[in-house]
Amino acid sequence: MKLSSKLLVMAALGTVAMPSLHAAVSSFSFQEIGAESVYADNTGTTLAPNGSLVLLVADTSGNGSGFGSITGGQNIDVGSIIAGHDLVVDQEGLSADGLLFASPSLTTFSNWVSGDPLAIYWIPSLTPGATTVAGSVDYGLYTSSVVSGGSAAWITPNDGDSYPPIYFSTNNGDLGPSNAPSDAGFASMMTTPIPEPSVYALLGGLTAMGVALRKRKQTA
Repeated sequence: MKLSSKLLVMAALGTVAMPSLHAAVSSFSFQEIGAESVYADNTGTTLAPNGSLVLLVADTSGNGSGFGSITGGQNIDVGSIIAGHDLVVDQEGLSADGLLFASPSLTTFSNWVSGDPLAIYWIPSLTPGATTVAGSVDYGLYTSSVVSGGSAAWITPNDGDSYPPIYFSTNNGDLGPSNAPSDAGFASMMTTPIPEPSVYALLGGLTAMGVALRKRKQTA
């Protein structure tokens, strides 16, 4: 299959009706997830290697606050929460460099409801089964709240429904028409560094010093 400069993710999920809000989901399944030209860098130079980790994530905030950044030391296994409200609902791996086709088995959660926005994160330095992510690691993120270029909106469907394909493509090609900018498939984000133990020790010392000074002022 030709690897063009694009990323596609498709999910066939029940009816084509737009999802209603805040109804628990329990019986739908993603029949297919596909990704093409997922990059390992922020320049579109190197495709993410075979086996790279892809996370499917649902924003469970209920207020449309959007998807947050991944921090160093963050848990990323299925069921984990990113940025306080983004639920990891699936892990997949690329089946070739820059390419993913999978039919995942999903676990549903009580806090995952119809209408929740969906997104994918890809982390080229990790593989499926990873439970945490280090600091200063490159990753990419994509989501869309609108119907565009043949893709449905990236939204959790009604329980029991199927749903049109969801994808993004950075140019016209064999997987669909372009509906995203050319850099959409870049790993353009980076996890925040994890402070060294010495940093925590320093912060603890400064806190203790501040408490001591405050008590001294109160007794003066």
